[in-house]
Amino acid sequence: TNPINGRDIIGNPNLKITELENFDFRWEWYFGFSDYASVGVFYKEFENPIESSIVGSTQRAGTYINAEGAENFGVEAEIYKRLDFLGDNFLNGIGEDFYIQANASAIDSEVVISEEDLGVLTSSSRPLQGQSDYLFNLQIGYEPASGTTATLLYHYYGERIYEVGIETAPDLVEQPFGELNFVFIRSLSDDLNMTIKARNLTDQRNEISQAGYINFGYNKGRAFSFQLDYSF
Repeated sequence: TNPINGRDIIGNPNLKITELENFDFRWEWYFGFSDYASVGVFYKEFENPIESSIVGSTQRAGTYINAEGAENFGVEAEIYKRLDFLGDNFLNGIGEDFYIQANASAIDSEVVISEEDLGVLTSSSRPLQGQSDYLFNLQIGYEPASGTTATLLYHYYGERIYEVGIETAPDLVEQPFGELNFVFIRSLSDDLNMTIKARNLTDQRNEISQAGYINFGYNKGRAFSFQLDYSF
Protein backbone atom coordinates (compact mmCIF):
# COMPACT_ATOMS: atom_id res chain seq x y z
CA THR A 1 0.00 0.00 0.00
CA ASN A 2 1.22 3.48 -0.87
CA PRO A 3 1.47 5.32 2.50
CA ILE A 4 0.89 8.70 0.83
CA ASN A 5 -2.39 8.12 -1.03
CA GLY A 6 -3.53 4.84 0.54
CA ARG A 7 -3.75 2.99 -2.77
CA ASP A 8 -2.75 -0.64 -3.15
CA ILE A 9 0.23 -1.21 -5.44
CA ILE A 10 -0.22 -3.95 -8.04
CA GLY A 11 2.92 -5.44 -9.55
CA ASN A 12 3.41 -5.77 -13.30
CA PRO A 13 5.34 -8.90 -14.35
CA ASN A 14 5.42 -7.67 -17.95
CA LEU A 15 7.61 -4.63 -17.28
CA LYS A 16 10.57 -4.21 -19.61
CA ILE A 17 13.97 -2.74 -18.75
CA THR A 18 14.32 0.90 -19.78
CA GLU A 19 17.06 1.71 -22.28
CA LEU A 20 18.49 5.22 -22.44
CA GLU A 21 20.71 7.16 -24.82
CA ASN A 22 22.08 10.48 -23.61
CA PHE A 23 23.82 13.26 -25.54
CA ASP A 24 25.03 16.52 -24.06
CA PHE A 25 27.19 19.51 -24.88
CA ARG A 26 28.55 21.90 -22.26
CA TRP A 27 30.50 25.16 -22.43
CA GLU A 28 32.45 26.06 -19.27
CA TRP A 29 34.21 29.27 -18.31
CA TYR A 30 36.57 29.44 -15.32
CA PHE A 31 37.47 32.76 -13.74
CA GLY A 32 39.14 33.72 -10.49
CA PHE A 33 40.66 31.06 -8.25
CA SER A 34 37.71 28.64 -8.20
CA ASP A 35 34.78 30.46 -9.83
CA TYR A 36 33.10 29.12 -12.95
CA ALA A 37 30.00 29.36 -15.12
CA SER A 38 28.61 26.86 -17.59
CA VAL A 39 25.83 26.51 -20.15
CA GLY A 40 24.78 23.23 -21.70
CA VAL A 41 22.20 21.45 -23.82
CA PHE A 42 21.20 17.80 -23.55
CA TYR A 43 19.03 15.22 -25.26
CA LYS A 44 17.79 11.96 -23.76
CA GLU A 45 15.99 9.23 -25.66
CA PHE A 46 14.18 6.52 -23.67
CA GLU A 47 12.98 3.15 -24.85
CA ASN A 48 10.35 1.46 -22.65
CA PRO A 49 10.45 4.08 -19.86
CA ILE A 50 8.75 2.89 -16.68
CA GLU A 51 5.95 5.11 -15.36
CA SER A 52 3.67 5.12 -12.33
CA SER A 53 0.01 4.76 -13.28
CA ILE A 54 -3.40 4.46 -11.69
CA VAL A 55 -5.41 1.26 -12.27
CA GLY A 56 -8.88 1.71 -13.73
CA SER A 57 -11.15 4.73 -13.62
CA THR A 58 -12.00 4.08 -9.95
CA GLN A 59 -8.36 4.93 -9.05
CA ARG A 60 -8.30 2.55 -6.09
CA ALA A 61 -4.92 1.03 -6.97
CA GLY A 62 -1.67 1.93 -8.67
CA THR A 63 0.81 0.05 -10.82
CA TYR A 64 3.79 0.55 -13.13
CA ILE A 65 3.68 0.47 -16.92
CA ASN A 66 6.05 0.88 -19.86
CA ALA A 67 5.55 3.67 -22.34
CA GLU A 68 6.78 2.95 -25.85
CA GLY A 69 9.38 5.70 -25.64
CA ALA A 70 10.13 9.26 -24.57
CA GLU A 71 12.36 12.19 -25.48
CA ASN A 72 13.74 14.90 -23.22
CA PHE A 73 15.46 17.97 -24.62
CA GLY A 74 16.79 20.60 -22.27
CA VAL A 75 19.10 23.49 -21.54
CA GLU A 76 20.92 24.09 -18.27
CA ALA A 77 23.06 26.79 -16.73
CA GLU A 78 25.24 26.83 -13.61
CA ILE A 79 27.40 29.34 -11.77
CA TYR A 80 29.75 29.11 -8.78
CA LYS A 81 31.11 32.31 -7.22
CA ARG A 82 32.99 32.97 -4.01
CA LEU A 83 32.13 36.24 -2.27
CA ASP A 84 35.71 37.47 -1.99
CA PHE A 85 34.77 40.45 -4.18
CA LEU A 86 33.22 42.02 -1.06
CA GLY A 87 36.77 42.90 -0.01
CA ASP A 88 38.80 42.76 3.18
CA ASN A 89 36.85 45.64 4.76
CA PHE A 90 33.57 43.71 4.78
CA LEU A 91 33.31 41.96 8.18
CA ASN A 92 37.08 41.46 8.31
CA GLY A 93 37.18 39.76 4.92
CA ILE A 94 34.69 37.03 5.80
CA GLY A 95 33.34 37.12 2.25
CA GLU A 96 36.18 34.96 0.98
CA ASP A 97 34.84 32.09 3.12
CA PHE A 98 31.37 32.21 1.52
CA TYR A 99 30.23 31.03 -1.89
CA ILE A 100 27.04 30.88 -3.94
CA GLN A 101 26.27 28.09 -6.38
CA ALA A 102 23.15 28.00 -8.53
CA ASN A 103 21.91 25.94 -11.44
CA ALA A 104 18.71 25.88 -13.45
CA SER A 105 17.31 23.62 -16.15
CA ALA A 106 14.43 23.88 -18.62
CA ILE A 107 13.23 20.60 -20.12
CA ASP A 108 10.85 19.79 -22.95
CA SER A 109 9.62 16.22 -22.45
CA GLU A 110 7.40 14.16 -24.73
CA VAL A 111 6.24 10.56 -24.35
CA VAL A 112 5.81 8.32 -27.38
CA ILE A 113 2.48 6.50 -26.98
CA SER A 114 1.83 3.35 -28.99
CA GLU A 115 -1.32 2.84 -31.06
CA GLU A 116 -2.34 0.11 -28.64
CA ASP A 117 -2.14 2.44 -25.63
CA LEU A 118 -3.91 5.38 -27.29
CA GLY A 119 -7.26 3.83 -26.48
CA VAL A 120 -6.33 3.17 -22.85
CA LEU A 121 -4.28 6.15 -21.65
CA THR A 122 -6.28 9.32 -21.06
CA SER A 123 -3.69 11.76 -22.44
CA SER A 124 -2.55 11.29 -26.03
CA SER A 125 0.26 13.84 -25.60
CA ARG A 126 2.11 14.51 -22.34
CA PRO A 127 5.56 14.72 -20.71
CA LEU A 128 7.27 11.73 -19.11
CA GLN A 129 5.82 10.87 -15.70
CA GLY A 130 7.93 12.47 -12.96
CA GLN A 131 9.62 14.97 -15.31
CA SER A 132 9.25 18.67 -14.47
CA ASP A 133 9.58 21.31 -17.15
CA TYR A 134 12.00 23.30 -15.01
CA LEU A 135 14.34 22.75 -12.04
CA PHE A 136 16.27 25.18 -9.85
CA ASN A 137 18.91 24.69 -7.16
CA LEU A 138 20.56 27.32 -4.96
CA GLN A 139 23.38 26.65 -2.52
CA ILE A 140 24.96 29.12 -0.10
CA GLY A 141 28.02 27.79 1.66
CA TYR A 142 30.50 28.80 4.34
CA GLU A 143 33.95 27.18 4.12
CA PRO A 144 36.61 28.78 6.34
CA ALA A 145 40.06 27.28 6.67
CA SER A 146 39.23 25.99 10.16
CA GLY A 147 37.65 22.76 8.90
CA THR A 148 34.05 23.84 9.51
CA THR A 149 31.52 23.96 6.67
CA ALA A 150 27.91 25.12 6.72
CA THR A 151 25.66 24.83 3.68
CA LEU A 152 22.12 26.02 3.01
CA LEU A 153 20.50 24.32 0.01
CA TYR A 154 17.22 25.11 -1.75
CA HIS A 155 15.73 22.83 -4.41
CA TYR A 156 12.67 23.74 -6.49
CA TYR A 157 10.92 21.96 -9.34
CA GLY A 158 7.93 22.70 -11.55
CA GLU A 159 4.78 20.65 -11.84
CA ARG A 160 5.10 17.06 -13.00
CA ILE A 161 2.86 14.07 -13.57
CA TYR A 162 2.47 12.10 -10.35
CA GLU A 163 0.54 9.19 -11.86
CA VAL A 164 -0.53 8.52 -15.44
CA GLY A 165 -4.31 8.49 -15.94
CA ILE A 166 -6.09 5.71 -17.83
CA GLU A 167 -9.64 4.93 -18.98
CA THR A 168 -10.72 8.60 -19.07
CA ALA A 169 -9.36 9.33 -15.56
CA PRO A 170 -7.16 12.45 -15.89
CA ASP A 171 -3.46 12.39 -15.05
CA LEU A 172 -2.61 13.22 -11.44
CA VAL A 173 -0.23 16.20 -11.37
CA GLU A 174 2.15 17.15 -8.57
CA GLN A 175 2.24 20.91 -8.07
CA PRO A 176 5.51 22.93 -7.98
CA PHE A 177 7.47 22.23 -4.82
CA GLY A 178 10.47 23.67 -2.96
CA GLU A 179 12.63 22.15 -0.22
CA LEU A 180 15.15 23.85 2.07
CA ASN A 181 17.96 21.81 3.65
CA PHE A 182 20.92 22.60 5.90
CA VAL A 183 24.19 20.72 6.45
CA PHE A 184 26.82 21.53 9.09
CA ILE A 185 30.16 19.67 9.22
CA ARG A 186 32.89 20.30 11.78
CA SER A 187 36.25 18.64 12.17
CA LEU A 188 36.68 17.89 15.88
CA SER A 189 40.15 16.39 15.43
CA ASP A 190 42.32 14.87 12.72
CA ASP A 191 40.30 11.66 13.00
CA LEU A 192 36.85 12.78 14.14
CA ASN A 193 34.18 14.66 12.17
CA MET A 194 30.71 15.75 13.23
CA THR A 195 27.82 16.17 10.77
CA ILE A 196 24.43 17.73 11.49
CA LYS A 197 21.71 17.67 8.83
CA ALA A 198 18.28 19.30 8.72
CA ARG A 199 15.98 18.42 5.81
CA ASN A 200 12.83 20.09 4.53
CA LEU A 201 12.97 23.01 6.96
CA THR A 202 9.99 24.86 5.46
CA ASP A 203 7.89 21.65 5.29
CA GLN A 204 5.94 22.91 2.29
CA ARG A 205 2.82 20.88 1.55
CA ASN A 206 2.95 18.59 -1.49
CA GLU A 207 -0.30 18.95 -3.42
CA ILE A 208 -1.53 16.56 -6.12
CA SER A 209 -4.18 17.85 -8.52
CA GLN A 210 -6.44 16.18 -11.06
CA ALA A 211 -8.36 18.01 -13.78
CA GLY A 212 -7.36 21.32 -12.18
CA TYR A 213 -8.57 20.49 -8.65
CA ILE A 214 -6.52 19.40 -5.63
CA ASN A 215 -7.03 15.65 -5.22
CA PHE A 216 -4.95 15.19 -2.07
CA GLY A 217 -1.91 16.61 -0.30
CA TYR A 218 0.63 15.65 2.30
CA ASN A 219 3.55 17.01 4.29
CA LYS A 220 6.83 15.12 4.27
CA GLY A 221 7.76 16.54 7.66
CA ARG A 222 11.12 17.82 8.83
CA ALA A 223 14.03 15.46 9.45
CA PHE A 224 17.13 15.99 11.59
CA SER A 225 20.21 13.82 11.94
CA PHE A 226 23.47 13.83 13.89
CA GLN A 227 26.50 11.80 12.85
CA LEU A 228 30.04 11.22 14.13
CA ASP A 229 32.70 9.77 11.82
CA TYR A 230 35.98 8.43 13.14
CA SER A 231 38.85 7.42 10.86
CA PHE A 232 41.26 4.75 12.07
